[in-house]
Amino acid sequence: MNRSTRVLLLIAGLLITSLSLHAQSGRLKAANKQYENYSYLTAVRLYEEFLRGKPGDATEAREAMTKLGFSYRKMQDTRNAERVYGELIASYPDLESEV
Repeated sequence: MNRSTRVLLLIAGLLITSLSLHAQSGRLKAANKQYENYSYLTAVRLYEEFLRGKPGDATEAREAMTKLGFSYRKMQDTRNAERVYGELIASYPDLESEV
């Protein structure tokens, strides 16, 4: 492969990665908007979708998991709230309590 082909493939790869990350952030923003509007059922669906996409940013993943657990709690779904909080503690052992 010549040099120009490699550079072109590198640029294409970076562009695809950038678009993927932008789409992930868009999903988180949509979930946060539903959360802020107290639409917990829709927020749960969007947070679960966001987390299934394996977010690259640990801060965004932690935020999504925290709000997902809280949304489940507000919907009185304690089983899923426990599951999410357990995953949150396992993934981020240094996380301080917000309660």
